[in-house]
Amino acid sequence: MTWVRARCKEEWFATNQPWCNLDSSHKSLLRTSKLVDRPSNILAELIVRRLSEIQEELCRYCSKQERCTKNCHHHHHLATP
Repeated sequence: MTWVRARCKEEWFATNQPWCNLDSSHKSLLRTSKLVDRPSNILAELIVRRLSEIQEELCRYCSKQERCTKNCHHHHHLATP
């Protein structure tokens, strides 16, 4: 489902019975933003916690790749007459 289609469906609930007759405090709980806020915050916290570990893993991988590339070039030069 696209973002636009989801917003249209959300709007349908806002304008049709019995949902449109709910008091505003209850209506606000049914909005997509209420469903997304908490998972978004949890995801952001997980990213912040894991970011330094990911950066370290990436540095180790890049260093390993750099060493492999240097070794390949070194062996290539030795084999060339």
